[in-house]
Amino acid sequence: MTLACFCHGRTHENMPIKNYYDVLDLSPTATSDEIKEAYRLLVSMLHPDKFPLGSKQQQWAHTKLQSINEAYSVLKDPQQRSQYDSETAQHKQADRDDDVDQFVSGNAPDPNASVWPPPPMGQPQAAQPLAVCPFKWTYRRAPGKLAAKANIADLREGVLQFDPDGVIIQGKAVPRAEIRALVLIPCVLISLLLAVIANSLMEYAFRQDQYLGVRWSSVREVLLAPDKQQACLIYDAPNYAGKIKNFSLAFTPTPGYYESLVQAVRQYAPVPVAEDRLRMASSPVLLAVLAALVVGVIFFILWAAISPHH
Repeated sequence: MTLACFCHGRTHENMPIKNYYDVLDLSPTATSDEIKEAYRLLVSMLHPDKFPLGSKQQQWAHTKLQSINEAYSVLKDPQQRSQYDSETAQHKQADRDDDVDQFVSGNAPDPNASVWPPPPMGQPQAAQPLAVCPFKWTYRRAPGKLAAKANIADLREGVLQFDPDGVIIQGKAVPRAEIRALVLIPCVLISLLLAVIANSLMEYAFRQDQYLGVRWSSVREVLLAPDKQQACLIYDAPNYAGKIKNFSLAFTPTPGYYESLVQAVRQYAPVPVAEDRLRMASSPVLLAVLAALVVGVIFFILWAAISPHH
């Protein structure tokens, strides 16, 4: 590949060479891995299929991709890249020599010759380079009232492109907060409903036969509640793992059996029998409701975190 191949379709030796490193937003010292990564990112961000069919944006992306593919085809090959770097350096040196010759001969070109209207004296035309900046989203915000009221963008990764007309942002975006809330709210409600149903089924529909013999020596306390005709038995027994634990069985005898219960307890129980009112216990259903409330609070916090206003 000769010097003419790197020029903008022209074969004159003084024509400018395309800067393939600028096309891929790389420095001339970039490694082969950095070149591949830059090419992959730019191709994914500027693929014409991501733009409306037939639009100016799609045409612009197609043109950009042609330059990107051309630059990558040269820089990915070590031999072509070495030749490109060498001939680029020679071309730059030739341009510097031409500038010196023109300055010495008094024929230096006017940099504003092709600009109309020409800029005022003492105000040279400012260079307007194109800058590309790949980015990844971070959960941060700027200080101040304006930033506090601003919506958090949905973009999570992509490329920022700065040009004289403004900023072009292209990348991967998550679903909007409104859409995520519409998905998460039913999921949480369904999960809570399933939890309550499952707990109710285990509490009432899946009762199993169980036999347990407790000696009076393992009975710790007996409490009678005459006003409600209820009783509570506290005893020691092995749990599911075989370890001895305290258990509390509060119950209401079948009507007509409370008096016989009191008589039997007072006759056989070696521990004092107390009379008092029974307190409300944390039933499994109540625990399920409390768990639902906790999950609801957690969901609210998550919803507040993903909502567009912070």
